[in-house]
Amino acid sequence: FDQSGKADPQQRRQFGGSIGGPIAKDKLFFFFNYEGDRFDQGATITRTVPTANARLGIFNFGGAIGTVDARGGNNPLGAPVLPAATAFLNNVYPLPNTGTGPLPGIFENFVFGTQVNDKQNSIASRIDYRITENHNLSFTFNHNRGDFEFCCETFPGLDDSIKSPQKTYLGAFNL
Repeated sequence: FDQSGKADPQQRRQFGGSIGGPIAKDKLFFFFNYEGDRFDQGATITRTVPTANARLGIFNFGGAIGTVDARGGNNPLGAPVLPAATAFLNNVYPLPNTGTGPLPGIFENFVFGTQVNDKQNSIASRIDYRITENHNLSFTFNHNRGDFEFCCETFPGLDDSIKSPQKTYLGAFNL
């Protein structure tokens, strides 16, 4: 659906750094590492929505069935068209924008571009202490925090994508 001819926006930014060294010569050592990752990926999404006529109760099936107008006498189900239902559909669903879909004239496609964003920060740290020539004590601490989007929003501007904030912590002593 993208008419611009440009690729979907995708950008990945990975960055970080590490440092380590002795605190006390031949006795105490440290290490610290930070990594950041930002991943933005564009996606083209297709949703099937009722057409303007279908929202009013006018269903054009074509062929032998023809047009069923639920507003008047040509209503085989006898179900009324409720203005509240039409207002609900108009508030929740945008109108189709492609002219194609699984049931043209009744249900057609709405296509839009969106972006999925992931953000992650990680740290790893370690302290080593040499007790004797044959014995060392070490402490390790790792932390990871991220916000991940697993899918996109239902329609533009709803901000209802599947989001998963995650945190992990690890601390360990070794002798």
